[in-house]
Amino acid sequence: MNVSVVVPIYNEQDNILNLYNEIKEAFNKIQCVYQIVFVDDFSQDRSKNILNQLELFDEQVKVFSKVKNLGQSEAIKCGIRAADYEIIAVLDGDGQNDPHDFLKLFANLTPETAMVRGVRLGRKDTFIKKIQSYLGNRLIQVVIGHPLHDLGCSLKIFRRDLALPLFVKYNFHRYIAVLFYKKKYLVKSVPVSHRLRKHGNSNYSWTRGIYLMRDLYHLKMTTQM
Repeated sequence: MNVSVVVPIYNEQDNILNLYNEIKEAFNKIQCVYQIVFVDDFSQDRSKNILNQLELFDEQVKVFSKVKNLGQSEAIKCGIRAADYEIIAVLDGDGQNDPHDFLKLFANLTPETAMVRGVRLGRKDTFIKKIQSYLGNRLIQVVIGHPLHDLGCSLKIFRRDLALPLFVKYNFHRYIAVLFYKKKYLVKSVPVSHRLRKHGNSNYSWTRGIYLMRDLYHLKMTTQM
């Protein structure tokens, strides 16, 4: 099995090295051929320099740097396009996803499975963020019609050949599991852990709610599956 691990990065200079080491440790246990594709979304700190050093140090690391900040969906799409392998593993760059949970996801991957996604237990976020996430998930369930929970969890593995056309057409990383489900691809959900952010600040803001509503409206208008 060959896997490309895609990690979007934006101002995560203090989290990168620990996350890199954890990814290496986890995927060495999985015992597969893998690479780590970091996509720097025009960070304003030392993230790009740290990533470039990792690329020089480790031949399993590929780094792509955006020339302007285009958001997480664009960063993930860039990583998927650049990936050398057909199985894609995605996680956030802030360290709140535990890379060792990929072992649980891969244990549920079968030839018929298109995606295995994490559902966070015991979320380590603020009360306001949890409420916003809950309301957002419920709204999407009602509007689109699907049974999936915790769409905001980035921890996923999926087939590149199925995901890339959807990213090119819709560019909605938040809704990729919904798109798989509506396409009648086999999607499995697995409970995973969630950790406190150790360093840096959350990139979540009230403007994300606007983008979610915009993307949801566009998704509803353009997907009649």
